[in-house]
Amino acid sequence: MQLSIHYDCDGVLRDFHNKAFEVFFEKYPEYKKYILPVSKFRGWRFEEQLKLGPDSKKIDALMWEELFNNEKMCFEAFGKANPLIYPDEWNKHIRKILCDFPDANIVISTHQYTDVAREATTYWLQKNGFTDEDNISILYTGKKTLFGAHYLLDDKPAMIEQFHKPYKSIGVLFLNPRTNGWYTRKIIEKKFLYAKNLNDYYKIINKTAMNLL
Repeated sequence: MQLSIHYDCDGVLRDFHNKAFEVFFEKYPEYKKYILPVSKFRGWRFEEQLKLGPDSKKIDALMWEELFNNEKMCFEAFGKANPLIYPDEWNKHIRKILCDFPDANIVISTHQYTDVAREATTYWLQKNGFTDEDNISILYTGKKTLFGAHYLLDDKPAMIEQFHKPYKSIGVLFLNPRTNGWYTRKIIEKKFLYAKNLNDYYKIINKTAMNLL
């Protein structure tokens, strides 16, 4: 049986949030005062990273409209974001995976809400070398539990929690440095497996794969 190993894009490979905030608040500096300190983040959505108040939902809606539908801003945020994992680390990791599991199916599965966001994400992944290997594919979906993956590295606790239920599979929470405090609390609450880097993820796969195949 072929091992299927999935990686989320935003929050794992790409630092979309920092670039998105930079692009948005350059255009709307009057809203910058609403950004919470990292330790106070309540989740990964824009609204959950802003101070609660009468303007928070309005700012959240405006951010989604500008960043996902305004082509120029979308490509600025999605296409020019910094990597959280750099290409040399990614390539070394993929070589180790394929050495141990030559037939592994490696998938970058990510939920992008608009055509322009998908285009910008494909551009970013190709530009940064994340799709160089022939057996690496991109899957645009928010329903990551539906595709029978054995492993998922994701930065959203809710996704990791869902991932365990329908399949004999292992979800690993990536400790995104941007929201470390929030994720640390979730790890303690839910006792998630977690990875600080790709080497941690590799060790989990290497140790458990024979139980899943």
